[in-house]
Amino acid sequence: MSVVGSAVIFALAHGINLALIPAIVVGATNGLLLVRTKSVWPGVIVHAVNNGMATVVSMLFG
Repeated sequence: MSVVGSAVIFALAHGINLALIPAIVVGATNGLLLVRTKSVWPGVIVHAVNNGMATVVSMLFG
C-alpha cells in the first residue's frame, strides 16, 4: 500500500497533466525497486532513463 501511495504522490508532484499516468507507473516501479533492492539507486536510474527517453522523443517528434 505504501508503494501505491508514494507513486500517487510522486505523480501529483509532477502535475495533473498528460504525464500523470506515466508518472504513476514510474513511481510504482521505483517504489517496488526500493522495496526489493533496499536502495534508491535503481529508482534513480529508472527516473533518469525515463526522463532521457522523454526528452529524445520530444526532440524528435515535438
